[in-house]
Amino acid sequence: MGTIRNNIFFHQLANQPDSPWWDNQNTPEVETRDDIMAQALSEALTWLNDNLGSNMDDWVWGRIHTATFVSNPLGQSGISAIESLVNRGPFPADGGNSIVNATGWDPSNPAAIDWHPSMRMIVDLSNLNASQVVLPTGQSGHPYSPHYDDQILLYLNGQYHTMLWSRTAVEAAAQDTLTLQPAP
Repeated sequence: MGTIRNNIFFHQLANQPDSPWWDNQNTPEVETRDDIMAQALSEALTWLNDNLGSNMDDWVWGRIHTATFVSNPLGQSGISAIESLVNRGPFPADGGNSIVNATGWDPSNPAAIDWHPSMRMIVDLSNLNASQVVLPTGQSGHPYSPHYDDQILLYLNGQYHTMLWSRTAVEAAAQDTLTLQPAP
């Protein structure tokens, strides 16, 4: 589900309430579109009740649709102490697989995001120093760095920070400098 091809197919099928495509071959009855839609709605309501409770005011997408930022390879080491050090989340997350705020998931676990953009960037070609960017976690790959996970909330909330391009702007905003020199 979720591909453009599937969306077109189901949109066309929705206008054919008695199409044999609607019939569940595992039952003796011949189901129609309305039968299948009613069954799907009933199953969805049962799932929501089971997973989010009976109060519909508590049915919030981010309670079930979450993002966990897993560090590779240590984040999948099977050693919980290491995984808790390097992984971040889960966080409530917006998004879907056919919208601008793209996120995706495995159909067997549709609530947990398993892919997302590795960077979001808006480039201002008239003034590169006005460009905007955000990474899912942070600039650093070191878990003890303040920049390991300092962009998570920006990323999850659809916010950005300025992406400087000119040497003057970068040097003026730099917090630290790393100098690499060849070995003697």
